[in-house]
Amino acid sequence: MKVKYNFPLKRPIDIDDHWLLPMLGGTARMVENDDGLVVAIEFTKEGCPVDLAFQVVETPNEISKMTISGADTFVRVVEDHLDRAFAYLQCYFSTEIEVGSVTIEHIAENAEEAEKIVMSSFSVGKKEQDPLPLSFDLITRAVMAAEDGDAPTFEASLAQLARDSNAQGRYIDCFRYCFLLIEAVFGEGKFKKKQLADALKGSIDFVAIVAGEIAKWRTPPNSQASPTKSLMEGSPSTDHVIEHLVERRGHYFHANLKKASSWSAKHQGEANALAWLGLLLSQAIAARAAERMFDDDLAQRHFDDAGEMGAHLVVRIEYLFRLPEDEFLRKRYLNVTVPGTKAATRVVTGCVKQALEHFEQTLPVGRIHSINGEDDAGNGLFSVRIYTEGDRKVVEG
Repeated sequence: MKVKYNFPLKRPIDIDDHWLLPMLGGTARMVENDDGLVVAIEFTKEGCPVDLAFQVVETPNEISKMTISGADTFVRVVEDHLDRAFAYLQCYFSTEIEVGSVTIEHIAENAEEAEKIVMSSFSVGKKEQDPLPLSFDLITRAVMAAEDGDAPTFEASLAQLARDSNAQGRYIDCFRYCFLLIEAVFGEGKFKKKQLADALKGSIDFVAIVAGEIAKWRTPPNSQASPTKSLMEGSPSTDHVIEHLVERRGHYFHANLKKASSWSAKHQGEANALAWLGLLLSQAIAARAAERMFDDDLAQRHFDDAGEMGAHLVVRIEYLFRLPEDEFLRKRYLNVTVPGTKAATRVVTGCVKQALEHFEQTLPVGRIHSINGEDDAGNGLFSVRIYTEGDRKVVEG
C-alpha cells in the first residue's frame, strides 16, 4: 500500500528551488499553491502494510452509526521527523508546520489491498476558530478607557501570548508567559525561589486570585497525569499552589539540559494542567488590569453617546401579574430605552433582567404570570412565562 501524508505550513515559504527528498524510506516534496509558494509538505512511501488503513465499524444501534478507527501509527513517525527538522530551521526563522493537521491517503497497490481499504482518504485538523462574539459596548468602553493614563499593554501582551500558545497546544510556552505576568505584577523583583514564593504569598491580591481559582478549578479534559493535576484535584491551600508554581517556574525556566529530568518541547501534554492553571491566573490578572472599562461612569457615557448619535432603541415590556386579593390578571407596560441600533441578544437579556428587577421593586407582593417584550415596530423580542401562575381573565391596570 502507498501512503501519502500532507502537512500544511502555518506560513507559506518562497523557496528558490526544490525536488524530491529521500526521507524515512520514502520521499518528501514541497507542495506549491498557484502563486508558486510552498504551502505544505507531502511525504509518500510505498510498500506499507495494509493494516495501517482506517477501519470503519458500523454501530447501527448507537447514537453514532459508525466509528472510524485510525490504525495508521506511521503518521506519528513522519510527524515527529518533520517537527524535528523544523526545529533546526526555527533556530533562524519563524516557520512551522501544522503538526495537528494532516491529510492522509492510503492508496492500494493491488486488487487485494483495494478490497481491504474501506476509506482511502482522511483529514485531521484543528477546528477553525469561530468569530469572536463581542458586544459593542465593550468596544466603546475600551475606547473611552484609553483616553486617560496608560493602558494595560504589558498585561495584554503576555495574556494574549499565553492564550495563543495554549490554543496551539504549546502548553509549556503558555505557562512560561503566564508566570512572566505573575512574577512581573506580584513578584516584587525577587528571583530566588524562596524569596519569590514569599513575595507572592505576601500579596493579598494575588492570594485572593489563587484562592478564587482553587475554588472553581475544573481539570482540563484529556489532561495527562502530572504534579499539577494531582495537586489541584486534592483541594490544596493557596500556599501549596504558589509554591508549586514557583517550583515549576524553576523547572521550565532554568532546567539544565544535561539533567535527566530536563523538559522537552515534544512532551507538551505533561504541562497541560499547569498551563490551564497559569492561564486562569493570568486572565484574572489581566481582567484586574482592565477593570477601568467597567466603571459606572463609562456605562453612562456609552448610553449618553448612543443618544447623541441617534442610537437608542425603545423596548416595550408587557407584564401580566396577579395581586394576592385578585382573581384576575393585571396588565401593565414599561418602556425601556437602551443604547443600540438593533436588538442584539445582550440588549434583550439586559431588558429581561431590568424588567424583573423593576417588578420586584414596584410590586413585591405581586406574582408574575408572564413578561413579554417587543421593539417599537412591534417585533417580538422575548417572552418569559411563569407556569406556577395559571391563566385568568386579564384587565388593564
